[in-house]
Amino acid sequence: MNNARNIVCLVVDRLHSGFVGAYGNTWISTSEMNRLAAEALLFDRAVIDSPRLADLYRAYWLGLHALADPAVFAERQHGHDLPRRLNAEGYSTALVSDDPLVSRHPLAAGFSERDELDSSPRQDVAESIEETQLAGFFASAAERLSAMLEPFCLWLHTGSLGRVWEAPLEFRNQYADEDDPTPPVSANVPCRHLPAGADPDELLGIVHSYAGQVSLLDLCIGSLLEALAEHPFAENTLLVLLSARGFPLGEHGRLGPVDEALYGELTQIPWFIRFPDGTGQCERTQALVQPADLYATLAEWCGLPRNDRENFAAGRSLLPLATGASDRVRDRACAIALPNERAIVTPAWHMRIFGDQGLEARGQEIEAPDRGDGGNKGLDEREGGCELFVKPDDRFEVNEVADRCPDCIAELRTAFDQFHHSCQSVESADPPPLTEKLSCGLE
Repeated sequence: MNNARNIVCLVVDRLHSGFVGAYGNTWISTSEMNRLAAEALLFDRAVIDSPRLADLYRAYWLGLHALADPAVFAERQHGHDLPRRLNAEGYSTALVSDDPLVSRHPLAAGFSERDELDSSPRQDVAESIEETQLAGFFASAAERLSAMLEPFCLWLHTGSLGRVWEAPLEFRNQYADEDDPTPPVSANVPCRHLPAGADPDELLGIVHSYAGQVSLLDLCIGSLLEALAEHPFAENTLLVLLSARGFPLGEHGRLGPVDEALYGELTQIPWFIRFPDGTGQCERTQALVQPADLYATLAEWCGLPRNDRENFAAGRSLLPLATGASDRVRDRACAIALPNERAIVTPAWHMRIFGDQGLEARGQEIEAPDRGDGGNKGLDEREGGCELFVKPDDRFEVNEVADRCPDCIAELRTAFDQFHHSCQSVESADPPPLTEKLSCGLE
């Protein structure tokens, strides 16, 4: 009997969870992702720890939260990354990426093979599916998959959704009703703050364009699922599909990756895990999970030796959630976008902290994001403050309640600081548990 355990991990950057059928969308065709959802465990409350790819991939491949101090954990960063650990166990490892920030990430050097695909965006919409970069990426992914020998780990990353919307026009036009404005014909991805009184018809056309690109993505994911089903070792292969970051589409006055405001449309991501033996099939969990947990989950599933010096900053395996042995792995999720953006999510709340004295830059050079707005400072570069939203009821964060819950604000700030402190030392203990108010909300 073959006991090999293989991995295919697909990271789709800038996939908005609100545009996927399995996460409640009813008007966009995502039949392939829906089919995968029926075979997988879904995480309804997956929260990124940083909107920066460098930090995200440190979490994916090294299992450390973005708040972990690199100087403290320097020892772990040599030889403890997931690709090198898998190589040491006899795995063949390969990375296929169309984003240089991923393929040239320092930890990417651990993969035995790396395919860096063309990432230069085309200037116009494609006339056929085959002409799109997205289709080209998935064709390359399927070709690499066909050549993998088990045990293997194939990591796939596409940033197409945040770079070019090139799906043939019929993909976006199918979502415009007879009375709707015709969607734009440009392949350009919008990136700007929305002024007060922005034209709703223009925004609707942009939403339809994004929906068309998601539909193209769904078809391409279907082709990958077919290729995997035909692979001789499919029955031994775990499949992960998740997004690296969401994509703001007008919520909170932002369109595209204009800044790093830590609202749910950016921080909450779709995440599926399909186990080859059917574990967790057609189940979903409300447990809070973060990117570093992917590292811990894959390491445990592959039987890699445990590190007895794991700190709170390290990821937690999600296998207990899949088997039903536990209903949570942590009581809070935190995110940071240096220097002055922070967020904390608990079972009952999402608080965004902005503009006030941020955390230290941990010795890293911090670049301002490319706003694409002509140099405007943005909506929240003012005196520091915070915004509070009730979870999970206020899914789209339209009702801000900070002024009505001052006690919660103070407790959440303390809970974030405790989380941060626990990430700073190898010997740090877990932070104190949350109060009932932060876990269960107000009566």
